[in-house]
Amino acid sequence: DVNGSSSVTTADITLIRRLILNIATDFPGGLWRLIRSDYAFPNPQSPWGADGTRSYANLNVDAAGQDFIAVKQGDVNSSWTPIVLATTETNRRGAARLLGPSPGPTVGFAVSSHTALPGQVLEVSVGLSDFRGVTSAQFTLGWDPTVLRYEGTGNYGLAGIGAGSFGTTQTGLGRLAFSWDDLDAIGVTAADGTVLYTVSFTVVGGDGARTAVALMDDPTLREVTVNFELAGFGSQDGSVTVGHVIAAPQITQQPQTQTITGGGSIVLSVVATGTGPLTYQWLKDGAPIPGATGVTLTLTGVQMADAGGYTVEVSNAGGKVSSDPAAVTVTPAAPVLGIEMYAGIVIQGTVGATYTIQYTPDTTAPIQWQSLVDVTLTRPVEVWIDPDSPGQRKGFYRAVVKQP
Repeated sequence: DVNGSSSVTTADITLIRRLILNIATDFPGGLWRLIRSDYAFPNPQSPWGADGTRSYANLNVDAAGQDFIAVKQGDVNSSWTPIVLATTETNRRGAARLLGPSPGPTVGFAVSSHTALPGQVLEVSVGLSDFRGVTSAQFTLGWDPTVLRYEGTGNYGLAGIGAGSFGTTQTGLGRLAFSWDDLDAIGVTAADGTVLYTVSFTVVGGDGARTAVALMDDPTLREVTVNFELAGFGSQDGSVTVGHVIAAPQITQQPQTQTITGGGSIVLSVVATGTGPLTYQWLKDGAPIPGATGVTLTLTGVQMADAGGYTVEVSNAGGKVSSDPAAVTVTPAAPVLGIEMYAGIVIQGTVGATYTIQYTPDTTAPIQWQSLVDVTLTRPVEVWIDPDSPGQRKGFYRAVVKQP
């Protein structure tokens, strides 16, 4: 009954949550209620109005047994009192949290990690694991405000989470308080990987800056209950690194195996993705080829010695990748024969007779024959070869008997 209304209502829950989230630092009636140490509650089921004063009249001698008992307001589970044989840690408000083994199971809370660019808006998530029969949870999320600027929350994964579940008074200092309890008071179960909520940040740090995004106890202690009993709080912090993301190279199109005839030309090529600039180095049978540093490799006048396995290495600041080998097979070229074709005519006639060799380029009428040379037969059949062919094309030939 932190508001002094002589009852426990949701108004008390609201005031307690405001204290948990560091929105307020006191209750309307104070954090403590003092009761006379010798006070007997007439009805323990109705403890309101306990006498917190002592009155003295005509006090002339010492009075013994005048102590008061201090009751911490809102602490219905007495978690502020250190438990014997356990260690505690204290946050700035002096609240204590039990450390060491917990009587219940451990519930996991994990913050995501990211790489982002200056000025980018990103969402950091808080994920859940082993979240079974959970009745309440609270903690603080902390970060470096010189790297990240708080923008807001969203993507609430449990019923009952809303803007009122967060204490934002210290977000400028890199602290976001969170508190939630099961509205149905029966315990909530969520699948592993469920996002409890996300926090939106604007990256204000420069390249190379880094901050942890951590689960903390200041100002709101880490605490989780399962079936209304304290359970273990499993923390996995995240981080945000500021800088350009370098994508390592990946080959999307491999160089292809080819067969080429000796003396020919081939072109090997590769297609790769990744953050530029990308550099290339071609290799033959594992040995780098001097000067072969482009996307393509062209081989001209290929010889038998050029046969082999060709690969290419693609690299950038993010790493290096090698292509599959492309086999180049060279087949011998066909031999070149020194043969020249000549034109001519076969003359069959009388030995000692003289014939005039004529030609025409076209047999379409009217035919115009032109004389080339006179030939006198020394035997009945002779072959006359045009010495100007094949360099000068004539067309058609005939032999005409030359009259005396």
